[in-house]
Amino acid sequence: MQSIFTATLGRNGSQNLVDVFNRFGVDCFAEHEPPDLPLRQLGFHPFFRRRGWFAPSSKITMLGRNWQRRLFAPDELVGRGEALRWVEQGNVARLNDLADRRVRRLQRFARRGWRHYLEAGPYFLRTYGNYLYERIPDLRLVKLTRDPLTNAKSFVNRQKNPWTTSLPPDRHGNILRLNDWQRLTEFQLYLHLWFETELKFADFMDRHPNVPVFHLSTAELSDSERLSALFRFFGIEHRPLGDLRPSNTAGEHGKVATKITAQDVEEYQRFVELIPAPLLQRVDFLRTFVPRVA
Repeated sequence: MQSIFTATLGRNGSQNLVDVFNRFGVDCFAEHEPPDLPLRQLGFHPFFRRRGWFAPSSKITMLGRNWQRRLFAPDELVGRGEALRWVEQGNVARLNDLADRRVRRLQRFARRGWRHYLEAGPYFLRTYGNYLYERIPDLRLVKLTRDPLTNAKSFVNRQKNPWTTSLPPDRHGNILRLNDWQRLTEFQLYLHLWFETELKFADFMDRHPNVPVFHLSTAELSDSERLSALFRFFGIEHRPLGDLRPSNTAGEHGKVATKITAQDVEEYQRFVELIPAPLLQRVDFLRTFVPRVA
């Protein structure tokens, strides 16, 4: 079974990517931040999707997901929370166990006859990716990227706790370490998470340069031509692509739309000044990126 993972972070459209694979990919099974909620997977079935039942962001699905997370799938199994501390502490045994659990999960899907598997979520790079590569050296990646300003602003609008999904910037588990991080704004803390993700991707590719990678922007999740190219890249047959409207948007959760202000651009520029030049040069995205008010 072909095993595909995402090199990304939250608020980048990874849940939409799962939706695309499950709706259109032939012999595909995709999950978002597994172990996932069966009720949410049921929502991808055409019968339920047409009726709007069990949508990934619906109240009943999110309620069931939160209940499952507390009782059966705590944060560390997803790759966040305590798992981030394992990275900081160099707890190889626990990280190996995390990778082994994923291998056993994939083996169950292979026995069920699936030919292609996608796990989408932000924790492959942050916690278990290198350990999983040791077990699945033929794994493949989707590099899913959103620009740093809209990504950080989307996080701020959701009012999430950043320390559930990332380490403080001065911790040893980071490549970009900032000791005086308490002076950063919330927006800049999420910029740190964006840059750290890019640096971890560069580090992963330095270690494993032969891993096939398909690069996709968040905006391209609504582009049928790019999605067709995605399926071709992985050798996956697909059904006709249609209804590519995004899910899990700010509006669905009663949050304000993601808009970039002049203050956001100024905070971005001040944050970039804190990054050593050798690290900035490792972020390919910045070669053509120009921050703008939007």
